[in-house]
Amino acid sequence: MHACVAGDVMQFRPLRATGIALGGFASAWAFVFAALLLLRSATQPVSLSTVFCYLIAAVFLGIAALAAYWTWACATLRYTLDRNGLSIHWGFVRQVIPLDSVKRLARGEVIALPRISGVNWPGYHVGRSEIREVGETLFYSTHRRLADIVYVVTPSLTYAVSPPDPQQFISDVESMQKQGATVPLKQVPRRQPIADQPFWLDRWAQGLAVAAVVLCAATFGVIFRNYGGLPDSMAISFPPLEVERIASKHELLSLPTTALAILLVGLVAGFAIRAWERLASYMLLASLVAVQGVFLWGAGVAVS
Repeated sequence: MHACVAGDVMQFRPLRATGIALGGFASAWAFVFAALLLLRSATQPVSLSTVFCYLIAAVFLGIAALAAYWTWACATLRYTLDRNGLSIHWGFVRQVIPLDSVKRLARGEVIALPRISGVNWPGYHVGRSEIREVGETLFYSTHRRLADIVYVVTPSLTYAVSPPDPQQFISDVESMQKQGATVPLKQVPRRQPIADQPFWLDRWAQGLAVAAVVLCAATFGVIFRNYGGLPDSMAISFPPLEVERIASKHELLSLPTTALAILLVGLVAGFAIRAWERLASYMLLASLVAVQGVFLWGAGVAVS
């Protein structure tokens, strides 16, 4: 049930079939629903309702991507044990628990069923819980019943795991503890580059990004709401310094699509730059907000 790799390193892989199946189904369902909405929108006349269809499709694409990540993370879930510590691998996150900080190991059936905040469906439980017997607990588990859970209790935090053979897992941890550590470890989560980006904790950067997204969506709304009532040929002068000319109203659709392209490039650049220079990221995102405002203003002028 566990694999002994090089030296005294053991790897435990929990039972994940149920969690992967349900997550894969949720991701596929959301993706298919988004695809159907996009196909419907592409065959409908340009209107405000079309914008709402695109927005709903974008939301479901986001849900599909998130469910796909959670499913992939479930597939990668494993516990690695050596003389120094226990490592929990889940997606882009790696929790490191020094064995000399482990005070005790408790079987799940002796503790009441916890309420978990996070990813929580049958066969897949990743999140936080406050449990009276062991305190604040991080779950990285695929348990289907309480007997599947092992609580790894440390002075600061408890970790809930679900090795395929809980009793054997406990015996192996205790055996490694008796051998003693060879390298001191710190009890901290270690993340991969994307998950560890400071953007996720920066409310100002997130606020600027959201403002840019809202302005871009408003540009789509203005154009699509008025498109049906516009003449087939009309005077167009955008950018503002461009000489006014007569063109097909179809050219108006380039306003929101160009705004969207600039938005996507700007968000990716702002996300990346935030990792090494906060002020530069703020300036870029603020400029992105201003550019989206110009596009919104241009859309309003064009349809008036």
